Amino acid sequence: PPGYPAAAAPAGCREHPGRARTPRPRAWCQRYLPFDPKHRFALRQCAGRVGRWRKKYHATSSLRYVFDWMAKGDAKKEISSVMDAALRKAEWESKETGVASLIGYSFEKKSVIVPLQAADILAWTIYQQMQKILSGKPPRWEADMAYDLLQHSRCPLDDGFFVKDNLLKWAEAEIDTVIAHFKERQAALESRATISSNGTT
Repeated sequence: PPGYPAAAAPAGCREHPGRARTPRPRAWCQRYLPFDPKHRFALRQCAGRVGRWRKKYHATSSLRYVFDWMAKGDAKKEISSVMDAALRKAEWESKETGVASLIGYSFEKKSVIVPLQAADILAWTIYQQMQKILSGKPPRWEADMAYDLLQHSRCPLDDGFFVKDNLLKWAEAEIDTVIAHFKERQAALESRATISSNGTT
């Protein structure tokens, strides 16, 4: 959502007066952080919620992501990078979680895949609400009406936004999750290696 990219972006990669603590050379950013992190961040947030929803309600159904068509650029490259990584480990994760595997993704034109237009409506509605929160600017009446409908629909809107404090907590929790995940994988690999070794002796 609007409001988090500046806080989430690496210091030195973009100009954020008063926020960059340790500026890094642009060459360093281009080498180690080739994409603008806000798209990766947003995609992972959405994918995480979709994953929890699917595990609860449709664990046996396959999943394919359809993204809005966009011209070649960093945003499209970053989305492709995240999704390609997800596909590489999809089969393994399916065996571990029991949830049907991710089967692919594509970029489609919203003039053809009409439901993609719903994402634009949602993004605009949430953007208007963020402007009201961050700058006190009153949203258009259509935005308030749409937001009210979302909040009182059969699937109530579970919305929120990041500020400095809860972004830091999210980052710390993310690190803990990654460490725990690698420890589990390491333990599983060591267990398999032990079984294999015992089987050959």
